[in-house]
Amino acid sequence: MMENCDDGMVADLGQRLLSALGGNSRLVILTHNNPDPDAFASACGLAAVISSLDPECRVQIAYGGIVGRSENRTMMRFLPYKVVPFGRVRGRDNVAYALVDTQPNAGNNVLPEDKVPAIVIDHHPRKKTTRPLLRSTPFVDIRTGYGSCTTIVTEYMQCLKVPISAAMATALVYGISSETQHLGREASQQDRQIYNELVPLVNMRRLSQIEFSRRPREHYIHTRTAIDNAFVYRQVIGSRLGPIKNPDVV
Repeated sequence: MMENCDDGMVADLGQRLLSALGGNSRLVILTHNNPDPDAFASACGLAAVISSLDPECRVQIAYGGIVGRSENRTMMRFLPYKVVPFGRVRGRDNVAYALVDTQPNAGNNVLPEDKVPAIVIDHHPRKKTTRPLLRSTPFVDIRTGYGSCTTIVTEYMQCLKVPISAAMATALVYGISSETQHLGREASQQDRQIYNELVPLVNMRRLSQIEFSRRPREHYIHTRTAIDNAFVYRQVIGSRLGPIKNPDVV
């Protein structure tokens, strides 16, 4: 959990998030393009936090690009919040924007060019292109020492005592697990602790359905093509797949 999460810290976190909305009654949470499980889980966690702080705020989660991997499409079906393509978001004026697992001007999200986000939560390093807008963003929490953005948002939920349902816990655990390769890649102590605290709440049947989702026939066709066309160049193995409809195949 967040260290020293006392009453003062809870009040400060809640007030800072609400203040960042600038009085807007709508919040659109944007993931990076072609969202992965960490982005989905982070967005759902933040949606739960904002809804708990301000039940009157209408929260919507959206993304750019596509959701290609079968695991990610299956995960979408079981998320506690609906996630839609940004093109389906109506009425984009008088609305606050939040970015999770990405940053403004990072080149991988659909934040309108004339908008400054109200909230940015990420675990990737700042870039030269992102720094100017980040300075104007009311609420910024970027923790490069964390292995997943989901862990950061889960700490908010714990600190603010936001209820975590089985569906939410399943999304959060898969978000952390997928991003850190089952805690084996760049996982921090916080990632491991949050993961272990969430596991007892998970719907294991749903988690299994996500991790072992049915793959489309094209997946195996492309796998066969990749094997047939494989070549070795020094320390690298490559392959020529030819035209593909779904970039996540690669």
